Amino acid sequence: WISWVTGDAQNGLNVTPVDPASIGSEVWYGKESGKYTSVGKGDSVVYSQLYPFEGLWNYTSGIIHHVKLEGLEPGTRYYYKCGDSSIPAMSQERFFETFPKPSPNNYPARIAVVGDLGLTRNSTSTIDHLIHNDPSMILMVGDLTYANQYLTTGGKGVSCYSCAFPDAPIRETYQPRWDGWGRFMEPLTSEVPMMVIEGNHEIEPQAGGITFKSYLTRFAVPAEESGSKSNFYYSFDAGGIHFIMLGAYVDYNSSGAQFSWLKQDLQNIDRSVTPWLVAAMHPPWYS
Repeated sequence: WISWVTGDAQNGLNVTPVDPASIGSEVWYGKESGKYTSVGKGDSVVYSQLYPFEGLWNYTSGIIHHVKLEGLEPGTRYYYKCGDSSIPAMSQERFFETFPKPSPNNYPARIAVVGDLGLTRNSTSTIDHLIHNDPSMILMVGDLTYANQYLTTGGKGVSCYSCAFPDAPIRETYQPRWDGWGRFMEPLTSEVPMMVIEGNHEIEPQAGGITFKSYLTRFAVPAEESGSKSNFYYSFDAGGIHFIMLGAYVDYNSSGAQFSWLKQDLQNIDRSVTPWLVAAMHPPWYS
């Protein structure tokens, strides 16, 4: 999946969502730089975070595009541009390398595992270190932006939202932090595949009981491809490793859909093809 954002987000007391159908979602790609032999087309969406309480600012996103590329060969470098060729408005050329073919003899050269990243000077040193190590893939295990803790009056991220809005029945999230985080991560995620799972800071409650709106809208994951009916949990193969990404903030008891999906996913693993099994979730397994 290739994902990107076009247009400007809006943050304020009065916001008007833009029409996602106003611009196309295309990815041109091929095995040689400047030669694009295939075109993928996808979908686009806009989401809003609305707070019908006095003094709280609303947000509506730019247009978020997701395009699934078909017919990719494993272990291959592809060059691509994304945008809308009818305007024309296409991005600069980027490249990525697909995962190795599932096999006990093929593996990603280096896997980066990172969580609780945020958008601070510590985030910068973490990502600099990660880029220096030239990973083949990134496993992002939740708590991406901490947008839900941005507007605080406490020091160093200490929660004091009630100090600023003592009468608010819910906690506001500062959504522009997602846009800043996306631009911050672009040099890395435009070239290195990143698989992501939600953390507690992605819950982001808003009016009407809506949660996880940013996570669910901004990231495309292989849920359907792995037999899952939810972007909160899914699985995928990378070389001789089968990865299972588990959702800790949706139902995980023995009568739930995730439990049933997990049993089926485990039964489908062929250890002669993917001898390694890696499972990830955001919180500690035991606490």
